[in-house]
Amino acid sequence: MKGKILLISGYTAFFIPAFLCSLYLTFNPVPIKAWLENQARQKGYNLTISNLDKYRLSGIQAKEITWQNAQGRTIKIDQIKARLSLLPLLLGRKQIGFQMKISGGKVSGKVEQAKRGFQTEFDLQEVNLANMQAGPQGGFWVAAKLSGKGNLNLTPRENPKAWTGKIEGQLSPGTIPSFAYQGFQVPEIKIEQGQFNLELNNGSAQIKTFELKSPDFPFSGTGQVELRNPIASSLLKLEAKIKPSQAFLEQIKMLESIIPPNHTITYNGTLGGIVSGH
Repeated sequence: MKGKILLISGYTAFFIPAFLCSLYLTFNPVPIKAWLENQARQKGYNLTISNLDKYRLSGIQAKEITWQNAQGRTIKIDQIKARLSLLPLLLGRKQIGFQMKISGGKVSGKVEQAKRGFQTEFDLQEVNLANMQAGPQGGFWVAAKLSGKGNLNLTPRENPKAWTGKIEGQLSPGTIPSFAYQGFQVPEIKIEQGQFNLELNNGSAQIKTFELKSPDFPFSGTGQVELRNPIASSLLKLEAKIKPSQAFLEQIKMLESIIPPNHTITYNGTLGGIVSGH
């Protein structure tokens, strides 16, 4: 019996490395590149990948990726590396580690796939949001570098009300470009520092902290997001204390007339609505 166990262990020790080595040597990334681009087209996006190649023993790396939505908004990614973790795979779990260079910064983390959803942990380092505007020109956006971290459990994926997790982030000095609000144009707002903290539980995302330090338009507040599918239709409620400077108010007289006496403003709408300026 002992001899059989040793024999089986020996075959296993030889077979697994040999199989992985042969898989790596014969792996052809070209069909995967075509499949990814085709999947994006079927969902209304334009995805182009300049180069796709093998990465280590169980991964791939893509360079010069361009993603464009139906409205023509484009996001460029310099490089993505993704690798399937072998030890969790032997235990029946699919876990993918990833690294991404995008907009002058880095994003890294891992994703573990479940039957009906997935869990993820991620870390952002100085990603420049100025190059990644999601909405049309004139909508609300932030032109600053974002750093942060988070963990999310999005299971089941079709039921946002069951999702849980936490996200926290910080903004470096930058600006909020001029945007439209309730029919008038808000001038550019300088940012000294920003931070936010969000906790997700039972489909409700509580915005615990939402603070912007600014010489023009400082504010701090809290809020709540009721998640819906698609995410752009999620309901957003924000309440913030604002204290715009007199120099800023001189640029937009109408704003001073609509600021409440208690300097508290609220927003009730959708995530898609605030990005588009509605």
